[in-house]
Amino acid sequence: MTSAGPAVRPMGAGEVGAVADLHRRAFPSYASTKLGAGYCRRMLRAYADRPGAWIDVAVGADGRIIGYLVAAPPATQRAVDRALLPWAALNAFRRPGDLVGNVRRFGGRISRRRRAADAGPAAPGAVAGPPVGARQPPGAATVRVVLVAVDAAARGQGGADALLDAFARTARGRGHLGADLSVAPGNGAAHGAYARNGWRPDGTGTRFTLDLSGPAAP
Repeated sequence: MTSAGPAVRPMGAGEVGAVADLHRRAFPSYASTKLGAGYCRRMLRAYADRPGAWIDVAVGADGRIIGYLVAAPPATQRAVDRALLPWAALNAFRRPGDLVGNVRRFGGRISRRRRAADAGPAAPGAVAGPPVGARQPPGAATVRVVLVAVDAAARGQGGADALLDAFARTARGRGHLGADLSVAPGNGAAHGAYARNGWRPDGTGTRFTLDLSGPAAP
């Protein structure tokens, strides 16, 4: 869908800190947040620096960043997780306590993604981004919304719709035919935003998919 909400554009190199701060406010319980601001900035740079991945920001009327979206092929997300694991471990040693458990969960998530990749292209979320000109089955998840959030103070201004609309257009432009994302079961606001923008639940209560093979909405 097309939204008349905030403007959406690629994140600038000098905006990593602002987006990392927004991420930490939006997801205070995430392991990445508990690993500290430095880790969050490194995570965002890791995605921004990888071909095939991108980070968009939603900008309010006053020029302030009010939301962001990180997108990447599933294989790229796994590569970023592996690359960040040593930094997660280092931060855990610097800040002991429950962070050690967060690193273990972080490592377990990487292992699960690796097992899914080893299962072959039929495994959900195991398909990498398509080669140039390649055609994938309709709905195949070749790109993923890794993270998306809108500042609590800017809710209701159309930031989520604008980010999801821009994501779909960019993904189609890059040749992706399907996308997926994960969401907490009780996050009704997020579920509603995804449904408004054409995403469909897969029946698990925690996963949505988007078919990008059809024409874009006017």
